Amino acid sequence: MLPKPEIASDMMAKDVPLVRRNSRKASAPKLILVLGMHRSGTSVTIRGVHALGADLGDNLMKPVADDNEKGFWEDLDFNRINERVLAKANSSWHYLYPLDTALFQRSEFAAERIEAAALLSQKLKKASVFAVKDPRTAVLLPFWQCVMDDLGIEPSYLITLRNPLETAESLRKRDGFDRHKGLVLWLKHVYEAIRGTEKAKRLFVSYQNLMADPRGELERIAEAFGLNMPSDESAAFKDYASDFLDASLHHNRISANELRRDEAIPAPIPELYDLVSVWCGFDPEETATLPEDLCKDVNAYFDGRGDFLEYSDRVETTLASVRKQVKDAELKVKDLDTQLTESRAQSARKTEELETLLKQQDEQLQEGQVRLAELEARASHLEGELRKAELASEGLVSQLAAARSDRQMSEQRVAASQEELAKVNAGIAKLSGERDAMRAEMSDAKAHIDRLKGNLAAHTAELAHSVAKIERLTESAAGYEAVIRELRKDLRLQRASLLEMRNSSSWRLTRPLRGVKALAARSVGVVRKAGGSKNDV
Repeated sequence: MLPKPEIASDMMAKDVPLVRRNSRKASAPKLILVLGMHRSGTSVTIRGVHALGADLGDNLMKPVADDNEKGFWEDLDFNRINERVLAKANSSWHYLYPLDTALFQRSEFAAERIEAAALLSQKLKKASVFAVKDPRTAVLLPFWQCVMDDLGIEPSYLITLRNPLETAESLRKRDGFDRHKGLVLWLKHVYEAIRGTEKAKRLFVSYQNLMADPRGELERIAEAFGLNMPSDESAAFKDYASDFLDASLHHNRISANELRRDEAIPAPIPELYDLVSVWCGFDPEETATLPEDLCKDVNAYFDGRGDFLEYSDRVETTLASVRKQVKDAELKVKDLDTQLTESRAQSARKTEELETLLKQQDEQLQEGQVRLAELEARASHLEGELRKAELASEGLVSQLAAARSDRQMSEQRVAASQEELAKVNAGIAKLSGERDAMRAEMSDAKAHIDRLKGNLAAHTAELAHSVAKIERLTESAAGYEAVIRELRKDLRLQRASLLEMRNSSSWRLTRPLRGVKALAARSVGVVRKAGGSKNDV
């Protein structure tokens, strides 16, 4: 067991009446309430109670960086009710003016009492030992004691103590509170926690002692409330003493002697701190009550400054509202800055994409223009070829006309020969008597006829070939004329499309590639078709 802090012997004898109890391990309570001022070690204390086997509920407040990194270990359901009750009483956890304790038994708080009773009953059903902490409970004890009386519950209390100067400094860093306000808040919370639990089972725990000797303090708590103390090798104790507790949790170390050196500190604060420091060293079976003189001093301090404290709370409310508005405005400005940055980034990306697209479109337009020039050159070449074909066709037509003239002449010759043959046959008939004389002449005539027949056959074959050639040329000429008409039509369309594309900025950005691709496809088809027709010729 830790040694008790050294204090003046006359203070121990006069101000701390002791009551001895039988030395025995107490039976485990059903409900343990951890009380104390904010930033005074309530989180560290209830985490230790949890290591002793107490259940803390399944809806705990999450840790907050740069505030309570190891966790608050605070039930959000109880916190929500406490906030509602304070708000309904036109108060807050950081108000200096004491609450009217009779207020919470009035009918206007019936709904909150019923909800709190249902919540507490539900939590207790799930655990053999349930522990809860919220520093607001210290100033709301009359409300919760009314609820617990209705449920027939006798809770046990763990009251935490920390140097009020350390608490005030922690509040200054976290909330921006003036040191004097932090000290008065400490006095209000600690005093009301003590006065509200005078007839109940309670134990005082020093934050400094718990950090310095966690095993010794946990043994005090376990012995006082009948809980099981885990061994040093158990996971529960190691998690708490080694992993959870570390020196970084004890910020703002200030000597308690500074309380007595600073005359600006309200007089009841050092006296109350010294007294409770002694109680934090008591054995579990020992208890103490507040001296009457100290109670009068504390009450006189709050009563004598009631108007000022109430005004201070109103000013603080206004300041809190202004701070919230400023914070909201800062968050809004930050959000707008973020949106502006994102918009600028998106605009830059979009501009870059459009520039890339424009560059691609320009390249495609240039390629289309080159391809169009190639197609125009190809069309010009095809026009020249067509002209040549037309000239060749005209030559073939002339040849066909000449062949037809030759054929007519040959036919006339054949007719003349036939007439002459008829005359010869007639002369033979008539001149049968002259047959011998005419044989020589007849033989010559036959030879001449044979030659004429050969010439006739040759002319006939040549005529047939010329006719076939003229038919093919006629078909080829018709194909070329169709190709030329299609090319001229496409050329007119492409020139019109090009003119429209050059005059329209949106078309220039989106359509040139498809137009050129279609033109190229049609031109290739036309060229292939023309090439096929030429090969047929």
